[in-house]
Amino acid sequence: MLLATDGGAFRHRDVREILDDEVARAQRALGNRLREERTRQGRTQAELAALVRVSRQTINTVENRVFVPSAVLSSADIQS
Repeated sequence: MLLATDGGAFRHRDVREILDDEVARAQRALGNRLREERTRQGRTQAELAALVRVSRQTINTVENRVFVPSAVLSSADIQS
């Protein structure tokens, strides 16, 4: 399957690789941002987890890019 673009055509595999790269980049950004904000606020993973009503392991897996949370979890307000 080919998809037309301004610069030519992409194969389906090329599109998949691009999407995989974008997902990986988003995971890194989310994990980094979560850790930075948590530490800026002086919170432990356990404290943040209690605040947003998830397990500490969930916070850990997001920060370490093992798990990408749903939009509901990722939009949780962690501002005090």
